[in-house]
Amino acid sequence: RCGIPSIAGVVGGVRDAVIDGFTGWCVDPFDRLALEKVVREAMFDRECCLQYGFNAKSYFSDKLCSERVLEQFLSHVGVSSDQPVGIS
Repeated sequence: RCGIPSIAGVVGGVRDAVIDGFTGWCVDPFDRLALEKVVREAMFDRECCLQYGFNAKSYFSDKLCSERVLEQFLSHVGVSSDQPVGIS
């Protein structure tokens, strides 16, 4: 949300939130050399970090903001986002 690139492990659900090579890096946490390479790139490649951070903020704003997620959910369950939703 803040435009910060991320490093995520390739196991579990975290990978769903990080697009490897676009919003950050996905790496096998048990592969020491691959992890070291990614950490070094994140520390020393300022241009890459700025681009991944920009991409992360844009992606979050476009795809993952609460209003967008709510629209997608309501559409999935067959409710128009124009309809009032409440508990009856």
